[in-house]
Amino acid sequence: MPTVLGIGNAVLDVVHLVNTYPKENSETRAIRSETRLGGNIANQLQVMKQLGIDAHWAGTLAKDSSGQQIQKKLQELGINTELAKVSEAGQTPTSHIILNSENGSRTILHTRNLEEFCYQDMNFDCIGPIDCLHVEARNVADQILIVQHIRSSNKHVLISVEIEKDRPLVQKLWECADILFISSHYTEQMKISNSEKLFAHLKTSNAKLIVHTKGSEGLSYLYKSQIFHLPAIPISPVLDTLAAGDVFIGSCLGFLILGHDYESAIARANRVAGKKCMQYGIENLDFG
Repeated sequence: MPTVLGIGNAVLDVVHLVNTYPKENSETRAIRSETRLGGNIANQLQVMKQLGIDAHWAGTLAKDSSGQQIQKKLQELGINTELAKVSEAGQTPTSHIILNSENGSRTILHTRNLEEFCYQDMNFDCIGPIDCLHVEARNVADQILIVQHIRSSNKHVLISVEIEKDRPLVQKLWECADILFISSHYTEQMKISNSEKLFAHLKTSNAKLIVHTKGSEGLSYLYKSQIFHLPAIPISPVLDTLAAGDVFIGSCLGFLILGHDYESAIARANRVAGKKCMQYGIENLDFG
């Protein structure tokens, strides 16, 4: 069974399903509310675990009831948390999410008061053989050190990096990656108008594959110096777009780890992410 180690965020999502998006200064009754495990890496590891990949998570947990809830949920899903750090200070990152039943859109209110997972927090002696290291770019300086340390002892490990926002030293991190996933949030922040300009912006990367995810507009990817475009698959009804991007990344990376070629992995992951929008949550995904 192939093994992936994911480094990044785990969040408590409180999802409120409503009939229509609320007006400002109004009171709206939710159809229902539920608590889910969230956060980019936590979601992506859930997806890879469903594909039969041995998933390990390294990140920071708060020492509060919500942190315990997150750890319990990860463990129930079969995701190993032995490398997690439990912080005495701060609170569990929490997102309150308005999910509009009219169109499946999600609006996220996020609070965070918790220290990041650092190089010093990683117990390298407890890391067994891994096939892939997947990193959500956050405290980049420490993550570069972690990537370099792991690669120094495992020359063949696949390094995957997701970049959602511009952060100090992020260029140095993308230069470490074999696979890069770049979201439209990054291109909007950097005022990059299209995928061609993004790939030129990433010219110092030696990644074998760079994927630019664009939500309902589909995706573009750079492979062997060629740019390819894939539209989002048509879906109806759209019930829940929350974590669709994470489902794409988790599926794509999972398929690659399992030996699929790049074109097949991307096309299949695009379909999985689209079909996810026709269900609530990300459990029991349809990978067909």
